[in-house]
Amino acid sequence: MTNSMLKNDPLWFKNSIIYEVPVRAFADSNGDGISDFRGLTEKLDYLQDLGVTTVWLLPCQNASNEVARKVNAIIV
Repeated sequence: MTNSMLKNDPLWFKNSIIYEVPVRAFADSNGDGISDFRGLTEKLDYLQDLGVTTVWLLPCQNASNEVARKVNAIIV
């Protein structure tokens, strides 16, 4: 989607197929068991073939509260 399309249609998202991507759990590019941005970019053609028009990236930072830190420890 180009910038001109966004300017012409401020409600572009109403006709979009938005795919929410948890980067840390989507695709691993180097086989280390941890998903990464390179793995995500390698799958962009696949997502486009599925009809996805917008990718929504979830934050991939360490959490600041105790419960989330425990969850992060399990994920990592």
